[in-house]
Amino acid sequence: MLRSRAKRVSKTVKELDAFPKVPESYVETSPVGGTFSVVTCCLILWVLYGEITYYLGANFKFRFVPDTEFDAKLKINVDLTVAMACHAIGADILDSTGQNVLRSLEQEETWFELTPKQRLVF
Repeated sequence: MLRSRAKRVSKTVKELDAFPKVPESYVETSPVGGTFSVVTCCLILWVLYGEITYYLGANFKFRFVPDTEFDAKLKINVDLTVAMACHAIGADILDSTGQNVLRSLEQEETWFELTPKQRLVF
C-alpha cells in the first residue's frame, strides 16, 4: 500500500507544471534582445568572478603591539545623565582588591525641561 501511494505522489509531482509554457506564437525574438541577454550574462559572470576573487584573495594582516607602560593609568571617560540631584549620586573607583579608593567621579549639573506631569514626580 505504501508503494502505491509513493507511486501516486511521484506521478503527481512529475505531472505538476508550475510554470506553463508560453505558446510559440507569443514569443518574438530579436537581435537586440539576444544581444541584451548575452551582455547581461557576461556582466553577471564578470561580477561573480570579481566577487569570488575578492573573497579568496583577502589577506588579513594582524598586528599586535604589547603595552610597555606597566605603570601608566588608564583614562576612562564615562558620560551619564541621571535625573537626580548631584548630592544624591556617588561612585568611587576602587582597585582590584576593592579596598583602596583611587579616584572619584566629576559631576556637572544638568537642567531638564520637564512636562507638568513629570514635575509632579520629580
